[in-house]
Amino acid sequence: ALMATAAAPVFAADWNRGAGGMKDYGGGHAGIPVPAPVPIPEYEPQWYLRGDIGYNLNSSGNVDSVFEPRTIAPGSTDIERTGSPVNGIGFEDLEGQGVFSFGVGRYLTDSWRIEATGERRLAQRIVENPTRFNGRIRSIANQGDALTINRDAGTESHRDFFYDVNRSEQTDLSSYMLMANMFYDFDARYVFKPYVGGGVGFVFHQINRDYTETASCFRQIQYNQNDQSVASDTCAGADAVADVNGGDDTTGVGLGLSLMAGVGYEVRDGLHWDLGYRYVYQGGSVAIAAPTFNGVSTVEVEGRHDHEIRTGIRFDIQ
Repeated sequence: ALMATAAAPVFAADWNRGAGGMKDYGGGHAGIPVPAPVPIPEYEPQWYLRGDIGYNLNSSGNVDSVFEPRTIAPGSTDIERTGSPVNGIGFEDLEGQGVFSFGVGRYLTDSWRIEATGERRLAQRIVENPTRFNGRIRSIANQGDALTINRDAGTESHRDFFYDVNRSEQTDLSSYMLMANMFYDFDARYVFKPYVGGGVGFVFHQINRDYTETASCFRQIQYNQNDQSVASDTCAGADAVADVNGGDDTTGVGLGLSLMAGVGYEVRDGLHWDLGYRYVYQGGSVAIAAPTFNGVSTVEVEGRHDHEIRTGIRFDIQ
């Protein structure tokens, strides 16, 4: 072992008959081949997360306000009331509406991508406030102390009570949407990449209605057809003040459709900024009824069309 160890340096120096160093091992003039570096693959992202905010610039559709006055059956000692319904605000006259959405998407190809989003559309007031009008309640065929209806009789007597009615109401409409969208990104050679898209899904309408109404009697007129006499008096025999208040909410479901067009900008690898226009159709209808001093008021919302401007960020993930 000692002899082999001592001879090792000599052998190392003359292992190739002095033809060269270790790099020349092999007896030829070519050195030991160096392995080529293993290429590191670059993976394209397959998924992305997104968040958007938007503003509804203009809307169209129907907001119907239907009023059913209080009625009484023949022979009833009750009184009938007349007055005015609450006033609905048409979509064309509504103020703008904020929109927020979040979603997840997948790249299918370099140009096609799909995504699923959920969004919240902020509340809009759809009933004018406050509402004030003069209400009237009437009793027909006043025969003694009994208040009965006898329109077929040859004579008619009645009393009219006039009320000053003040109603404060807040009726708001908001909605949620679940959408499946598809986009096509144009292969532009510039930093901005245009896109178009469309979506289909469901819309969930929500109406919230809170109201307070006070009716104060300020005048009574008595009329007797027998002698055609008219007398004005105080509100004796009628409720001096009548209060109606409460609140309720309801929901409805409809079809949601959308069309989009805009432009995207890659801020850096994996981060994209989008800016575009969006048309949204919200189908279905939802209605809510509420009592009033002189009847029942029903507010109904049908399909609507919205035009929005939106901006958002997409984050690529592997």
